[in-house]
Amino acid sequence: MNRFHLLVFIIFIAMTGCKKADEIEDPKDSSFSISENNSELKGKINYAIGNENCGKLYVSAEVSTNDGRNSKVSFTLLTNGSLVSLSYGTKSTGINNSYNTPVHQPEKTFEITDFNYNKTLQTVSFNFKGEVAEYNNPNNKKLLNGSFNIDSVSSLPCKSLIFEVRTVDPKFRFYSMASSNSATKYNHRDEYYDFKFSVSSNSGQWLVLNLEKNLSNYTQKETILDKSRGLNYVDYYEYIGPLIYDDYLIFNKKDWIKYETKGVMQDLHETKGDLYQYSYYTGNILLSIYKDGKLVKENVVLPFAAVPMNL
Repeated sequence: MNRFHLLVFIIFIAMTGCKKADEIEDPKDSSFSISENNSELKGKINYAIGNENCGKLYVSAEVSTNDGRNSKVSFTLLTNGSLVSLSYGTKSTGINNSYNTPVHQPEKTFEITDFNYNKTLQTVSFNFKGEVAEYNNPNNKKLLNGSFNIDSVSSLPCKSLIFEVRTVDPKFRFYSMASSNSATKYNHRDEYYDFKFSVSSNSGQWLVLNLEKNLSNYTQKETILDKSRGLNYVDYYEYIGPLIYDDYLIFNKKDWIKYETKGVMQDLHETKGDLYQYSYYTGNILLSIYKDGKLVKENVVLPFAAVPMNL
């Protein structure tokens, strides 16, 4: 397996330590509605629940319909309302069907509106509408729409942080949904080099921060990120392939466009906060993006949080 395929494979390893919503007790004051192909699913709502962990919201509900079917919908959202993934499952007379949003670009087919999350009050509400497809038969699609109003969204301590990027400038959007890291060990001594912090967004972007040394070595200074000038640089890709609904997919290099980049890493410092239960590092990557030598985006600001590798 060459380096490209290895990196593409590891980037989609989701952060460990996150607990799903169905581990939380069903709050009494929550509400939920859902329609499938413009037909409301009526019956008993078994639960409508949610929790927050590591900057993500896990919200799910299940309804037993009057026609004898169980339907369950599960959302993973960022705390700013951006969609990471949605799964929809139905069960009737022994037949199970599972539907999902696209793996790389969930918001291509699905929309979250009127989103409101209050961590202090532990509430979240939003409307949803869009299309999901059966993971092993993408031509079999369903249109879903409905709403959630959860009144007891607990926050669980985050035990896993790798590399998180979440922009605030609407001119360039990058909201991370999965990350990974790796380093290469020298053959003849117990030291490492070529540190890689990889992150994928929910808009089909993939970014790799390549560093000669571990992250903690770059505080209190500005670090040039330019492959032509050294071992510190950023790889940036965008997905151009078909909509894929299966997590167990084969990654193809032809489905990604690689861009050239030049930039700097600034303001890196150690901190503590709500994002992670231990200390971590925050900083900014200031990046200009090129394609075939032509400037595509200039001075994109990428705020990030990360933990140095424990080697």
